[in-house]
Order: sequence, then C-alpha cells, then structure tokens
Amino acid sequence: MRIGVLAVQGNFREHEAMLRRLGAEPVEIRKPEELAGLDGLVVPGGESTTFMRLMKLYGLDEAIRAFEAPILGTCAGMIVLDRNHLGLADVEVDRNAYGRQVASFEADLELAGTSAPLRAVFIRAPRVRVTGEDVEVLAEHEGEPVLVRDGRILVASFHPELTDDTRVHELFLNAGRGGDECPGIASGRRSSTRRAPPTRSAASCSRSSRARSSSRRRRADPIQPATSRLQNAIEKARSYSMPKDNIERAIARGSGADSDAQAFETVVYEGYGPNGVAVIVEALTDNRNRTASDVRHAFDKNDGNLGTVGRGRLALRAPRRGRRAGGRRRRGRADAGRCRRRRRRRQARRLDL
Repeated sequence: MRIGVLAVQGNFREHEAMLRRLGAEPVEIRKPEELAGLDGLVVPGGESTTFMRLMKLYGLDEAIRAFEAPILGTCAGMIVLDRNHLGLADVEVDRNAYGRQVASFEADLELAGTSAPLRAVFIRAPRVRVTGEDVEVLAEHEGEPVLVRDGRILVASFHPELTDDTRVHELFLNAGRGGDECPGIASGRRSSTRRAPPTRSAASCSRSSRARSSSRRRRADPIQPATSRLQNAIEKARSYSMPKDNIERAIARGSGADSDAQAFETVVYEGYGPNGVAVIVEALTDNRNRTASDVRHAFDKNDGNLGTVGRGRLALRAPRRGRRAGGRRRRGRADAGRCRRRRRRRQARRLDL
C-alpha cells in the first residue's frame, strides 16, 4: 500500500516510520498532484493555522477535499479535518483545549472492542466538542471522545505515532484495504447505539498483524538490525530517503565487516564556550577535515573558540580578566587612576623646568 503523509509541516517522519513497520510505503506529500494513486493519507500533528495557510498556498486544501481514499488525522490533523476547516469530519473541535505545552500528558485509553489499554500521548491536544449522528466513538478520555471515525475519516486528539502501539494505524490501513482484519477494533459506538461486543481480541489481532508484517520485512529486507538502537537509526535514515546501499555500507563499516572499517578514528577537539567554559568534544569519524569543520561551525555559532586537536591538555588558554577578545587591555578604574597620576607627575616636571 502507498500511503501519503502530508509533509508541509509537523511530525510527519514519525508517521512514516510507523507505516513502514506495518509494511506500507509512505509517500511525502507537498503538492496536489502527488495525491494521485494513493491508498490513503495521513495528516500529522503540528500547528493547525500553519497547516491551513501552507495548504491554501500550495492548493492542497481543495485537493484533499477531493481525495476519496481513507484519511487519518492526529492532533492538529483532527482540527484541519473538522467542520470549520476542510469539513471532511462531522466534528467540531476546540484547539489546545487540554492545556498548553507544559500541560502535556499520557493516559491509558479503553479502545472499543479491546481489553488491552491503548497508551495515548496528548500534546496541546484538541478537544472534541460536538460530533455528528453518524460519527463512531472508538475511545474516550474522562468521558470525552478522543478517537472517532466518520466513514473513511479517522481522527484522534492524541499522537499514536509516538508510542509502540500500532493499533490506530492498523485500523486506518485496514480501511484502505477495503476490509476489516480486526473487527473488534472497528466496532465503535454511535450516540444512539451500544458499543458492539468484540468478536475477536484486538490484542491477538495486533500481534498476528505485526507478526505477518515482520515476516514480510524479513523476507523482503536484507537489513536485519541487531539492536533497537540500530533499528531506530535505520528507520531515521529511511525517513530521509537514504538509499539502501548506503545504509548497508554504513552497517558493514561500523561492524568491522567492511574493508574501510579501519578508516574510522577517534579525534578530540578542545575549546572554550561562552563565558570561558572549557569544552572537550570527542568524535568518531572517517573524515577528520569534515568533522573539524562541523565542530568549528558549532563553536562559532555559539560564541565559542575552538582549539587544535589534542590528547591531554587544552589547546586554548582561558581568556584573562580585563582583556578583550582582540588582546587589548580593558581599562578599569584602577588603570584610569594610574594614568591620571602619571599625567600629573609629567605636568609637575614641566613646571619645575
């Protein structure tokens, strides 16, 4: 499946990593013509006002209104899709209703038709104020809906891409496939009906779906990371569209299996930051000149001074008090007093003569 991720602003890379975990192919969307041939679209979290301005500037607002495949909107994406903006979801939303950035929180939600809690991350989250008659409520927090579905539109007040739970994205992808692999998750409740009983455990559904996707990845992807840290690095490299050959070459070089493995060396850079604070930077690099340029740029950008490469002592002396950066002595009150006394003595000698 080819799933578009709106990439004009916001945390679209996290959604791309989640979609790759589930076997989908994410496509970054910045122009209206890039929506053609997609099986779904994700509108990520970010800043809703910025979203709307950029979408109107690029003509994406009308293109998304005409988009017929399923759409997932999270946090700011929920605001963008509501009645007062694109009008694709029959809900009215209040921006930042759960508080400002410092009021961000996490909570366990009861997902419709499942027994396992869904961990949700709320960051400047919007609150659903009004829902239409045909809108299904799939999850609530303190009696208020936070995950709802209106036909092919699925919107959430929280950020499902920031946790390891893939059930929200699985529900979205199942709608794009035209089927329902997890009917327990798919059965929400409407305002006039009861919540449908689960016909199958969503936890088992999620496990089986993850097992199938991981088995597909094992068969199709020759890159097999050994640790979660390496996995995160690989997913980040893929989110920047780095070629697979470059990723494999970097893994081989780092593990020592490549002939260029010995080219790496550890270098130490020493200098002073603002207010004369000593700073030691240790780096592992295969290009000493490039790394030195990057470190020097970081020091210069933050009003620091970088010395030469050293191994045991600071390469720069700490600036002395009373001296300027250029080396000239800065005159204080004591210096001014001495100058006045010298001037008076010279004048006295001239009078004696």
